Amino acid sequence: MEETDLIVVGSGAAACVLAYRLRQQSGLRITVVEPESDLAPAIDRERPSRWLKLIGSKDDWKLKTEPCDRLASRRIDWPRGRGIGGSTRINAMIWFPPTATDFANWETACGGQRSIDQWRAAASDVESLVQPETPRFLSDASQQFMAATSGFANAEPMIYRRINRNGRRTDFSALLDGAGVVRGTADRVLWHGERAVGVNLVQGDRSRELRSRCGVVLCAGAIGTPSILMRSGIGPAEDLSRHDIIVRVDRPNVGRRLQDHLVMPVIFETKSKNIFRLDPAVRDVAKWMVTGAGSVSSNIAECGGLFDGGRFQVHVTPTNYLTFPKLSDTAMMTIAINLTRPRSSGTVTLSSPHACSLPVIQGGYGRDDRDIEELVEGVEMVRSIARGSGLGEWVERELIPGQRREGEQAIRKAISRYAQTLYHPTGSCQFGNQIDSPVDVDFKVRGFDGLWAVDASVLPSVTTGNPTASVMTMAWVAAESIAGTTVDRS
Repeated sequence: MEETDLIVVGSGAAACVLAYRLRQQSGLRITVVEPESDLAPAIDRERPSRWLKLIGSKDDWKLKTEPCDRLASRRIDWPRGRGIGGSTRINAMIWFPPTATDFANWETACGGQRSIDQWRAAASDVESLVQPETPRFLSDASQQFMAATSGFANAEPMIYRRINRNGRRTDFSALLDGAGVVRGTADRVLWHGERAVGVNLVQGDRSRELRSRCGVVLCAGAIGTPSILMRSGIGPAEDLSRHDIIVRVDRPNVGRRLQDHLVMPVIFETKSKNIFRLDPAVRDVAKWMVTGAGSVSSNIAECGGLFDGGRFQVHVTPTNYLTFPKLSDTAMMTIAINLTRPRSSGTVTLSSPHACSLPVIQGGYGRDDRDIEELVEGVEMVRSIARGSGLGEWVERELIPGQRREGEQAIRKAISRYAQTLYHPTGSCQFGNQIDSPVDVDFKVRGFDGLWAVDASVLPSVTTGNPTASVMTMAWVAAESIAGTTVDRS
C-alpha cells in the first residue's frame, strides 16, 4: 500500500493541465495513474500527419459503439488514446478555442457562480500555456477552400491552429514534471466512509492499492470516468445491481447524456497535381527537419471553420477521408461537415464489473431525427460551395455521396452509410448546479468528499468545435477549486 497527497487518474489533456496547475498553486505531491502503453515510433509521435497510424495501435483503447440503427446498423470505431497525452496522442491536435456559446453554456450550468468573463480568463491562461502554433503549410485543397469561402456571409472560415512546436506534435509529458506516474488501469475508488481515499489498480494479473491523503481526481475521459464511477458504486442502481456492484448512491445520469459530433465526409477528386502522401519525398522531410515547415508539418485536417451562423463546423483535408492513408491515383479533397449542436445523445454502461472489460457504448447518433435532417442541409451546403465559382473549376467530380445521389432521401442513405465519429465524446458525467448533475460546480462528485472529476465527461453539452481547448479550460478552473479544498489537508 502506497500513499501520496492527491491521485489523478488519467494523463490526457485535462490531467496534464490539472497536475501542472495544482503543482503551481499548492505544492501537493501528485501521483498520476495511467494505463500502460507502448511508446510509438518517433516518426509517428512527431510528424503531425501520422496520427492516423496510431489509431488502432497499442496507443488506442480500440473502442467501438454498439450497432447504430440510424447508421445502417454499423458499429462505429471510437478511437481513444492511452498513455501520456491521452487522445491528443492519436488526433490532429486542433486548437479550437471555446466560443461565446460555450462560455454562456458553462455560466448557465454553474448557475452563474462563474461568469463568462471568468471562463474567458481561464481559457486565455490555458492558451498562453499551450501556445498553439499557426500552420506552416497549407495543401492545395485548403488554399482553394479558404479562397472560395473568404467572402461567405454568416461564416467564419478558419485555418486551424495546432498544438505543435516547430511543426512537430507537442509532447504533454513536460506538464507532468514533478508528479509521479504509476502505470496501471484504475479499477475503482477506495473509500473511508463517504470519503475517497485512493484507487485500486489492475496491473497485469495483479491488483494494487494506491492511497492518498487528500483524495482522487478522475480525468479518465468521457468513457473512462463514468466507467470508474460505476465500478465504484456510483451510477444507475439498476445497471450496477445487474453486475453485482454494491450501490453507494443511485446516480441515473452517470454514463448518460453522452454526445458526439457526427461528421459526414463529402469527397471530391480535384485537378491538383499534388497528391498528399503519408510518406513524403526525402526533400520534404529534410525541409521539415530544418524549418518545421512543408507538407510533413500538415495535420491533414488543416482548415474549415463555422458556417451558417455556427450551425455547422467543417474540416477540410487533402485526402479521401474514408480511405486515407491508402494512396489514391488522383488528388483528393474532403469537406467533412457536422452539426455543432446535436440534440441526440447516447450512453456508456458496463459490460462487466472488471476494469479490463470494454464498456458498452450506445452512440445515440440520429435518435433525434432533426440532427439527420440538418446534416442533410449541411451536405447540400458543402455541395453548393464545391460547385461555386471558387471551387467549381478546380473540382473534377464528387465521389461521396456521389453525383447521382440527389434529394433528401438519397443523402440520408449516404449519411447512414458513410458518416463517422469526429472523436468528440463528451457529457457523460455533466457538471452543474442541478441536483441530478453527477458533478457539482466545483467539480466534486456529488455526495462524496475527496472525489472530483474533470475531463470531457463533465462538459454540460458538446462543445461548438474540437473540445481539447475547452477540456483544458475546465481543468484550469478545477485546479483552483481543488487546491483550495486540499491544501490544508496535505
